[in-house]
Amino acid sequence: MAVSFASGSCVGALAFAALVAYAHLERRELDRVSTSLSEYFSHPTRAVMMAAYACLSISLICAAAKMQTAIVHGVAEASGVLISIAAALLIPIALTTRSGQVDRRSDRVKALHRVLAMVAFGGTIVAMAVYSVLGLPSEHRYQRAIRLWAVLVSLFAAMTFVLLVRLPSGARYYGLVQKVLSGLVVVWLWIDACA
Repeated sequence: MAVSFASGSCVGALAFAALVAYAHLERRELDRVSTSLSEYFSHPTRAVMMAAYACLSISLICAAAKMQTAIVHGVAEASGVLISIAAALLIPIALTTRSGQVDRRSDRVKALHRVLAMVAFGGTIVAMAVYSVLGLPSEHRYQRAIRLWAVLVSLFAAMTFVLLVRLPSGARYYGLVQKVLSGLVVVWLWIDACA
């Protein structure tokens, strides 16, 4: 059962990355470096980004279901709950993005979108760090190597998240930091699937 959850997590993460890359290639009018992911939800790539977020949600749910045992008792369950909450928040995050070329969202909806995104990122980052340090197996040499990479990726993701929180949403490099953080989550999901 754990193998199928690991496969689902890996495939979902790779599908998310592929769909986001396709949206970036399709939308040549947007600055690929500084534009945040929510800007890609407008026409013509809205359906692609909705599918990407659905794939990421499935990947996170599979990763949470895979977390059944840990070195420290309770870590797998707590990390699984945090990741499941983040997966559940991805759909409301996607629904609170702008849908057209002109942003008609109210300030309240924009604030809700940012809060939901920060809660989802924060929960995922905490779960990644805690499960990497206290949950991943380390009996064999290859498992210790995987665990080390998972710890390094989760710590770098934590530092990137702190930077993202400090940047205002309209800052020049906000989109780049957001994409790096999303990429680190995808890399961690892939590493966790290999563990």
